[in-house]
Amino acid sequence: MKTILFIAALFTVNTLYAQTNAGLLWHRDSVYSKTLKEKRKIWVSIPEPGEDTPYGNQHYPVLYVLDGDMQLTLAAMVQQMEGGSGNLSFPKMIVVAVSTAANRNRDLTPTHSNGAPMQDSLSVANSGGGESFTTFLEKELIPHIDSIYPTAPYRVLFGHSFGGLFAINTLVHHTQLFNAYAAIEPSMWWDNQKLLKETKLAFDEGKLKNIPLFLGIAHTQPGQMDTSAVKKDNTTPTLHIRSIFQLRDMARLQGSSFSWKYYPDYNHGTVSTVAYYDALLSLFRFYSFDFPFPTFFAPAGSNSILTDRYKNLSGQMGYTVLPPPGFVSTLAHQLTGSKQWDRALELLTLNKDAHPESYLVYEELGDFYTKKGDKERAIAQYTIALKHNESPKIKAKLEKLNR
Repeated sequence: MKTILFIAALFTVNTLYAQTNAGLLWHRDSVYSKTLKEKRKIWVSIPEPGEDTPYGNQHYPVLYVLDGDMQLTLAAMVQQMEGGSGNLSFPKMIVVAVSTAANRNRDLTPTHSNGAPMQDSLSVANSGGGESFTTFLEKELIPHIDSIYPTAPYRVLFGHSFGGLFAINTLVHHTQLFNAYAAIEPSMWWDNQKLLKETKLAFDEGKLKNIPLFLGIAHTQPGQMDTSAVKKDNTTPTLHIRSIFQLRDMARLQGSSFSWKYYPDYNHGTVSTVAYYDALLSLFRFYSFDFPFPTFFAPAGSNSILTDRYKNLSGQMGYTVLPPPGFVSTLAHQLTGSKQWDRALELLTLNKDAHPESYLVYEELGDFYTKKGDKERAIAQYTIALKHNESPKIKAKLEKLNR
């Protein structure tokens, strides 16, 4: 209920402050672009610290969404999916909503077109600034985000309509700028399907193999949709949907890296929110993990159930992905309770090595050695913890051992 009420509140306030601890979702930021010669508004959502805060700074993948002014609910969606520290099915993420309201047709179209279906002459007059906007993302916005926020080197780009067209252009011509892409109702008809033809060539040459892409398609034709009839129809009214189906047919040959969904109950304007949700599930389906608690805690269990999973995730995401420290601590606590001392110590050491500046990892080691009856080692760990945080609780534990 809190999330629902807060989403409603987002649309009634004009200023958003960076008060993550208070549960606010967005921090409003801006970047002056030398490339575009103008200031661009952005909104940044950082995962709520919650119980992970004592373990020090965490680093998160980054989701960039175009038309950010209209996509502020995406942060709430991501926060709901990522859950708490024990959620192993979806990563905590930073969301960057990029405003394109100032000159959308310029920024999101990859080529200039003198005329286009469904567009008047004024709308297309200054089209074709997509490459400059890409330069802004690559050389200015992404470095700005990486310099200020706790980012990990894994980026995803979401776009709808012209934003979807921009996402496909980035996929084709700047493939490595992002690790995964979602294009919802992309305007592939633009400029006589120029990008569609370039996309086919890139697919044919194998340049886009293994790059995750989600494609969302809405019901944009009057009456009942007949996809076979649409494909054969060369009239202007079907150009939009026909172009998207052509993109789908090209991409589906790429195998498991491509996924798509058709939304018969949504039109072009209403589909983005539900499609973005499906895109998140699809692009991060490799992340999902149903932790086998009974097997893990069994006397013959092994910590490799946890550590091997995160080694595999690290390989897929291209950087070291660590298990949530709060979850690791909980597992270690349970193992300590069943006197599986070596396995518990291994997990607590994993947390210490991953977060050496955190007081909590040393306090937890002190608790472990206290339960084990190793007073000397417990005192040593509590002493280190106090150097990082002069907590009265830790002082009390240490004083009790020193009596």
